[in-house]
Amino acid sequence: MDSEEQKISRQEIEKAKEKHRKALTRIVTINERVLDSLVKFYYYLASVSGGAIVVSVTFMGIFSQNLDSKIGNSIVICGLNIYASLFLFVAWFSLLISFVASIVRNKKHITYMHYDALRVYVESLKEFQELKIELFERDQIVDKEQIDLEIAKRNIKTFDEAIKFDRKKAKRSGVITNLCEYFALTSFPLGLFSLIVFGILILNN
Repeated sequence: MDSEEQKISRQEIEKAKEKHRKALTRIVTINERVLDSLVKFYYYLASVSGGAIVVSVTFMGIFSQNLDSKIGNSIVICGLNIYASLFLFVAWFSLLISFVASIVRNKKHITYMHYDALRVYVESLKEFQELKIELFERDQIVDKEQIDLEIAKRNIKTFDEAIKFDRKKAKRSGVITNLCEYFALTSFPLGLFSLIVFGILILNN
């Protein structure tokens, strides 16, 4: 019959197993949500950015006969003559940045979520191994024949290396994700505004 200490040990192991199961469930849930909801906005932004460039090129093709005479139209901003061609260049450049940044952002964000969730999972494995070693050394482990102490300690070292690697990859991907979000969200309105001003200048008689 199990002693009181062995019963407590069983409870501690069950708690560690439950934490391990929750970490595994978190990985699956995050991967599903990333592919479904977190990526949609930036794919939509990339589509709109690319579409705006295509529409502007189509617009120029339609009005190509009068374009040469109107491309020199300008607007005065702070005493400076800003020509329509400059607005067109800024619009295309900004929208292209928004397009590329949105796609790269999605890729890096998926990488970040993967390695961050993987780090949590490996940390749960490490904690579980440490608990088993602690109980083994306190002579409170229930099934000693199921534990090889040296292998368990080597596993912990492997887990430590994996945690450092996952944290490094997640941090790098997170930084790139944040930069891409910044460029995508700032360049898109700038490109859209420049494109609208270009259209107004071209259509202005």
